[in-house]
Amino acid sequence: MTIVLDIGSYQTLIGLFDNSDNLVKKISLKTSIDYLKFLRQLEEIIVKDATLTEELSGGIIGISARFDINQDFVFECLGLPWKNIPLVADIEKITKCPLSLQNNVSLSAFYESISHYKNQAKKILYLSIGNTIKDCLIINNQFNSITKIDHNNIMIEKNGRAIEWDNLISGRSIIERFSDSAKNIKNKDIWRSYSQELAQGLWQLNALYQPDVFIIGGTIGNYFNQYQEFLNQELEKYILPILPLPNIIKATKPFSNALFGGNLLLKQNFLVQ
Repeated sequence: MTIVLDIGSYQTLIGLFDNSDNLVKKISLKTSIDYLKFLRQLEEIIVKDATLTEELSGGIIGISARFDINQDFVFECLGLPWKNIPLVADIEKITKCPLSLQNNVSLSAFYESISHYKNQAKKILYLSIGNTIKDCLIINNQFNSITKIDHNNIMIEKNGRAIEWDNLISGRSIIERFSDSAKNIKNKDIWRSYSQELAQGLWQLNALYQPDVFIIGGTIGNYFNQYQEFLNQELEKYILPILPLPNIIKATKPFSNALFGGNLLLKQNFLVQ
């Protein structure tokens, strides 16, 4: 059995995989901003759940943070006030098995690349759009531990002004602008306007990375069907002979791909015997 934790700023997912790579258990936990409280809640879940108390051979912790991958020490977390914490050592005391530390968006990107393009040579840019925007480039299905979590250098035009892309297309900005979350928005005019803003930033990323494929994940990726047609229409306006338009698709598992990516990485790297 392997365990994968995806620690987000609002929710933590815990996944348990059997030796056939089946997800046999998934548990969600609200992520407390109090680090010690989070550890206590995590311990309660793992100790109380009979399945999770079985012998585990290893696992991975995915989190958006600045950390030392060699020492498994987290310096600062994105969206959480946790700083300078021995995250891996603390959670290993609970799981009683060796754990490694990775960026959760890297795990998501790795899974989506394998899921869509196994055994194919592709350059894939995975874009996670949630409360913030994060991306990870995967080339030929090779895991990439580097995730870009700061897109304030991408500026787009809106009503004659240059505005940071993050401030227009993140899930947080959608709530601020439209007084509702993405899952409740049915107005096509809103999604059409959103697609115009999304397209401007995607085209800048296209010029920078020149991927074969964009995969849209995160919370907003879950609603890709709401704006896919509008987005394709907007991107057609940017087509240049020297810079082709990549394919743009929805993530297969927008909410749980980090769990599956963690399990894949464990098996690929022989971290679990």
